[in-house]
Amino acid sequence: MEELREYRNNADRESFMGKGGKNANGTKIRALFKKYIDEDYDADEDEEPYIGQDGIISFSEKIGINAAEDIEILVLSWLMDCTEMGCWTEKEFYLGLSRLKF
Repeated sequence: MEELREYRNNADRESFMGKGGKNANGTKIRALFKKYIDEDYDADEDEEPYIGQDGIISFSEKIGINAAEDIEILVLSWLMDCTEMGCWTEKEFYLGLSRLKF
């Protein structure tokens, strides 16, 4: 999965993430990410789209995990190689769900 972290340009990234219908799982993951993207995300100010704490809690509830009490959310964040607590970037989200064979 290093390809995702070290893409050379936008075309490489889009190919890896399945833009243009090349990868059905990539399309599903992107759609899921967009559903939970943080409402405070600003393309001009933020480096990359992200899911914040509220989105993580909503996502967790949707999949039957209590984010405040269950260790599964920490395992999921670990699979995503998250660099910041309470925040999943688009790359991290894709990486984690790809590792789970979503």
